[in-house]
Amino acid sequence: MSLVNRVFALLALFAFQLTDQKEMIRADVRRWAELESREYRMPGILLDLLVMRPEFRTLMDYRLERGNAAGRVVGGLAFVFLRRRVALYLAGPEIGPGLYIQHGFATGVDAEYIGANVWINQQVTIGHGVGKDGVARTPRIEDGATIYVGAKVLGGVRVGRNAVVGANAVVLKDVPDNALAVGVPARIIERPPGE
Repeated sequence: MSLVNRVFALLALFAFQLTDQKEMIRADVRRWAELESREYRMPGILLDLLVMRPEFRTLMDYRLERGNAAGRVVGGLAFVFLRRRVALYLAGPEIGPGLYIQHGFATGVDAEYIGANVWINQQVTIGHGVGKDGVARTPRIEDGATIYVGAKVLGGVRVGRNAVVGANAVVLKDVPDNALAVGVPARIIERPPGE
């Protein structure tokens, strides 16, 4: 990455110092460090993620946009020049701490709620779907859920705690806690807790 990008990563690090979203960002960094088998040493790892991981930059920009004015302004300046992941879209009112986005290319996330420590892969769509009542709704993704490459989770469905949505599955109905959803349309496979 160029020197200019490193300078703007430092500006984003400064925005981190100003924002009221520090704990949420720390939880994100902690989770990324854990999943990538890296040592959690702030602020070094935060700076490294900002420089090297466009998915993390997109997530941090999402966090800063939802924080106080000082963090929003300084973060906005940093992220004008610090490129986010192309074609990674994060929306929705609440994304819990520890969201991990692996290869977030061509991924759209618009959910009513995303819990803590959720894992999302590339080419995933989480978004609006129209129910039988004709009303468009977005999904609810609970803590610890994993959504693998190419999966689609649409409408007002709930993906339960520690549930797994398999690659290329199309989820149009609720996935219970600890269950596995596979296929098109997805069928549910119950799993014993901890499996």
